[in-house]
Amino acid sequence: MQKIFSIDSRNRVQGTTSNFTVDVQMPFNNNFNRCAILEAEIPKSFYQLDSSTVNTIEMTEFASGGFTGTITITPGIFYTTSSLGIELRTQLNGAGGNYNDYVVEFDSTTGRYTISSPTGPFFLANYGTLVQKYFGFGDGSAQAGGGTYVSENVVNLQRADVLYIRTNFALNNNDNVIAEIYTNNYPNLGVIPFQTQDTRYSSVTMNNNNTNQFQFSIQDNDGAVIDLNGVDCRFKVVCWECPCP
Repeated sequence: MQKIFSIDSRNRVQGTTSNFTVDVQMPFNNNFNRCAILEAEIPKSFYQLDSSTVNTIEMTEFASGGFTGTITITPGIFYTTSSLGIELRTQLNGAGGNYNDYVVEFDSTTGRYTISSPTGPFFLANYGTLVQKYFGFGDGSAQAGGGTYVSENVVNLQRADVLYIRTNFALNNNDNVIAEIYTNNYPNLGVIPFQTQDTRYSSVTMNNNNTNQFQFSIQDNDGAVIDLNGVDCRFKVVCWECPCP
């Protein structure tokens, strides 16, 4: 015995397009113990930075009397390496410090930024993990002792390399993940499609086969809910009785 459910976040009874509850009709007295996502369509409508992320960088200038301040990388934008570099340069030069000659350049052959100021040395610190990833900063701080800093790591502008679909009816070693969906090959404002290759091997243990409400949450690697900004997602879910343990 099995049943397939077509889930659309626009039919939610509560929540948002990325964290929602829908009503379902579970067969009476079923013995379902396995479940899987057969298909999914998730819009890549989430920004690299939004109101839930840490978007600030503390900056310190050591020459010309010194200066310490905080800049904010503007959230709610689909950044490219070029536009992100322009944003950082604009924020650094507009911070009110004593350096007004910052240059930010991206080298597409190395995948790294060079941030420089001919005025003197500077120091960038206390940035969030996403800002760190987007600029290729090292752990802890980015120090430009000679007035020039080159990204320690290759930059990665992906907000989430993997999306985790969590639901109340999937147990999966108590993490409630029913599917992991890779995002890197899909452009912003496009759709991330998913289709399971083998239902048996991608299925997980059911947590509750008597519920008449399914709860879904789309999360990133750190367990934070991804904001789809009002664009709906769709899943096709199968539940069945398996004689396997």
